[in-house]
Amino acid sequence: MKKKERKVAAFLAAGMIIFFTLGQELLLSQVKPLELMMARIEQKDNLKGQEVLYFRKLTPLLFEYLQANFEETEIDPLYNAQSVTELGSLFEKQFGKNIVEFGEKMFVFFEEKASRGAAPPSGECLQWTSEHFVFFANPGSRAETDIELIKSSAEETLASLASCLAVEEELARSLKVLHTASPKGDKKESRQSFPGKIAVYLHQTREGVAKKTIRDHSLGATSFGATILDSGEEKGWGKLTAQINILYFNAFSLAVLNHEVAHAVLFLGCFDPSQLTKNPLKSESDLKKAFFAGYTPLSPFLHEGMGDHVIYYHGFYHHWPLLPQPEKVVQNFVNSLSYIPLKKLVKEDRAFRREHHKEYSLEAASLINYLIQTYGKERLKKWFLFGKDSLSGLQKIYEAPIEKVEKEWLTYIREKNKEE
Repeated sequence: MKKKERKVAAFLAAGMIIFFTLGQELLLSQVKPLELMMARIEQKDNLKGQEVLYFRKLTPLLFEYLQANFEETEIDPLYNAQSVTELGSLFEKQFGKNIVEFGEKMFVFFEEKASRGAAPPSGECLQWTSEHFVFFANPGSRAETDIELIKSSAEETLASLASCLAVEEELARSLKVLHTASPKGDKKESRQSFPGKIAVYLHQTREGVAKKTIRDHSLGATSFGATILDSGEEKGWGKLTAQINILYFNAFSLAVLNHEVAHAVLFLGCFDPSQLTKNPLKSESDLKKAFFAGYTPLSPFLHEGMGDHVIYYHGFYHHWPLLPQPEKVVQNFVNSLSYIPLKKLVKEDRAFRREHHKEYSLEAASLINYLIQTYGKERLKKWFLFGKDSLSGLQKIYEAPIEKVEKEWLTYIREKNKEE
């Protein structure tokens, strides 16, 4: 190659390098900081499966809330995170001084947004099924978009809690006599039956049916009952019914779903359906007797504790461990006036629970986790099946006064926090 040609080639090569470098910088400048941060964390943490799915779904929603409610200068440090752990630490440093209150405000924000953007309930209902559930939602809702994630989350919650309590056989027994039909708004001749499935209604706003089934200041509700089939081969036989209603604004509502599915598993896991299946039932009186013969009342403590235990130790939080560990949050309760002593926590009624709902259920979840880790799930199952007097059951089954259990549990929490 001649000297002049070599100079031209070198000039062109240098030009190409400058062009590609400038082009790359231009492209990077057009990518939003959140997208860059998420891509970096996914690669460095090698996120896969449910972890990457939850990370992609929930992290943009969190930043949507932050951008709408905080100054950009407060949010900017988060974009430098190199891992999920570091992002969680930065988030806690900037916003996590009272993570319980933060979460409540965030749900209020998303409910208001969902209400503004939602069309009035049309009465039309889509339906999807999974192994143990049938889901109902309005067309065009966020629930329809997220339905595959909703289905997998519900099934995972059911399986993990059944295993946690070692009630797989009891749950399967109750599911065999479970009956669900499509919504009553459907024409009778077109209504479908879903034997063995728990009904889950996913509402985008509090209007319509949700207003009747979900209390103010609550995001979900679960109800149980029994019915006598009036047609078909099993006409006259008693069946259980289990229905979950939740407000589904976006993927953060999976936490509410996890909690309500836990209630359903607890009820079905301790119900004895033998009286419903012994003989055909002739009247509502027979149905009522058969239902209450199989019903075991559970304490609010176990219901709410297991509901949050699933969120923090098995489902939602397990796949998106961005917020502080539950033991850290409980330690903050202990160090403040919001801590509920264990004797009071286990004994109090539903009214007390509603007044102190987050401290109540999170403390209960932490205690349950401690008991499983220390004594195993068989003892927990015995306590679960003991009945409504949970304080007496706790002391009898764990062979210790409540004060001793509390002391050991709080020591466990302190040790867990030292590990971080």
